[in-house]
Amino acid sequence: MNSLETFIILAALLAGPLILAPLEHNLEPYCFALGLIAVTVNRQWEWHLLRKAALDPLPLTITVIGAGMLFGVLRPMLDRRFAAMRRRLPRPLLAGLVVLIVGLLSSIITAVIAALMLVEGVALMGLGPAERTRAVVLGCFAIGLGSALTPIGGPLATLAASAMNLNFADLFKLLSPWVLPGIAAVSLLTAYYTRGPYDLVAVSANPSPHERTRQALTQGLRIFAFIVGLILIGEACAPLASHYMGKLSDGALFWANTISAALDNATLVAIEFHQIGRQRAQAALLSLLVSGGMLIPGNVPNIVCANKLSMRSGEWARIGLPLGLTMLGIYFALFLIVG
Repeated sequence: MNSLETFIILAALLAGPLILAPLEHNLEPYCFALGLIAVTVNRQWEWHLLRKAALDPLPLTITVIGAGMLFGVLRPMLDRRFAAMRRRLPRPLLAGLVVLIVGLLSSIITAVIAALMLVEGVALMGLGPAERTRAVVLGCFAIGLGSALTPIGGPLATLAASAMNLNFADLFKLLSPWVLPGIAAVSLLTAYYTRGPYDLVAVSANPSPHERTRQALTQGLRIFAFIVGLILIGEACAPLASHYMGKLSDGALFWANTISAALDNATLVAIEFHQIGRQRAQAALLSLLVSGGMLIPGNVPNIVCANKLSMRSGEWARIGLPLGLTMLGIYFALFLIVG
């Protein structure tokens, strides 16, 4: 694929969802279609690529479907337990614990299921509109960070592990010294911003078993299509992307990745993470993870929570942008110190 064709594919991938709302709302099938086009134009239909695209997304897809169905079954019991905790714990402590728990569990139950748990917890917590927005945005930062600790946590982790040939434990070893303190800090911020008494009656509707199954299957299939599309795009564009990305310094790549605030951060992983060193990958991943929380389109959990709670982009940005830029500045300074 020549430079012009690569540019057109990448421009469509990066700009399409920003310009056209229907593409933003159907990001998964859009990426899948672009992946098919990219590989076809590149005449790259080979057995090893088909096998990679078909098999690499399966662990995450199966986890999303299974965890979604299990969460639906356990939801009434979890709601009762949460209501009991609400009577015993002050609101700041409960809010901080919810964010800490979903952040840590997201690498096991997947970012999508963690986002659904966050929505449920916020609905049952008795928060006003301002506190609810802060809790959701902060919770999505925690989920975005935590979900990168294993390849089944989310699309970004799956794609990074695939591109760098990492096994299940390697991502945890690579990122946990940076991610775990970030999750703890975000949890403390959540407790601070939600201080005060419970002030609203919590109401939560429980969907029917048929609806739960449909939702879980739909989420799983959309995630599968999304990852397949990004794997195909990444393979088709890898030579040219590696050439240009290789010319950027580690610091320049760190800040260039803030574009993932307006895109799903897994998109850039598919483009960048070929023949990348450990230290460079560490900094690039942290930048993508934090930037992904700054705006709604930046990460799948953001989209899930914003849709479920009818949150507007401006509401999210007022909290996400300053928090994300502060976290990026801290991480960048630490990378410079550690060297």
